[in-house]
Amino acid sequence: MRRSHTPRHPNSPPPHRTTTIQSTTDERGDALLGRHILGMTDFSADELHTLLALAERMKRGEDTHPYLTGTDLGLLFHVPSTRTRVSFQVAAAQLGGRSYTYGPEELRLANNETIEDTAGVLSRYLSALVVRWYDMADYGAGHRRLHTMAEHSSIPVINALDDEEHPCQVLADLLTLRERFGDGLPQRRVVHTWAYSSRQKTPGVLHSSLLAAALLGQHVTFAHPPSFDLDERYVNSAARWPSSTRRRPTVRWDGSVSRGRSPMP
Repeated sequence: MRRSHTPRHPNSPPPHRTTTIQSTTDERGDALLGRHILGMTDFSADELHTLLALAERMKRGEDTHPYLTGTDLGLLFHVPSTRTRVSFQVAAAQLGGRSYTYGPEELRLANNETIEDTAGVLSRYLSALVVRWYDMADYGAGHRRLHTMAEHSSIPVINALDDEEHPCQVLADLLTLRERFGDGLPQRRVVHTWAYSSRQKTPGVLHSSLLAAALLGQHVTFAHPPSFDLDERYVNSAARWPSSTRRRPTVRWDGSVSRGRSPMP
């Protein structure tokens, strides 16, 4: 049976949760079973560390259980993807499941079927649905569509990048940092910086990184040139979050970034 889980909007800070991260009895992350993953507010600090510890054991070959045996994973990608799409496909196969990839033009969405109806239909056939959806000409619409799909779906919906968040990418980043620095990570300074691009890109990775840093109490700085700001709703949400260390991420403009000699490709 699917666990009930109501997605939260980033304007609404999560309820206070225990952030003792050293010990947990939920080694397999069972508390996350059946839940949507739409953004970093869908996790507590305990749940993040449990998930990362499980990923470490699986990567080292210490846990080879085929967790997805008999499951069917749908991948709905509104925009092209290489790494995210292939990583989900390979992961499903390695864990014993099957994956199917769709574009909106292949489904009745192309004929104006609603997101609500599409979510209901796919729920009858699939075990979970991974969605990438955004259009930077209509900022926020992709994030709202994912929440709408989750609300009308009887299976877990996983955000594979929208115009506001990219939780799965940030989980992978956290795993890399954890492997590199181990228990010393809270004492390390992590800097996120970005600059100019030939096309407008989603700030999803940055928003999810900001929320993760606030939740885990990481020492991070976001440095960027003017007019490349983060969404103020996420900055304010991160500032309200309780963390295990009471350390807050820093968001600032660094003039040295804007003096770079060449734009980011």
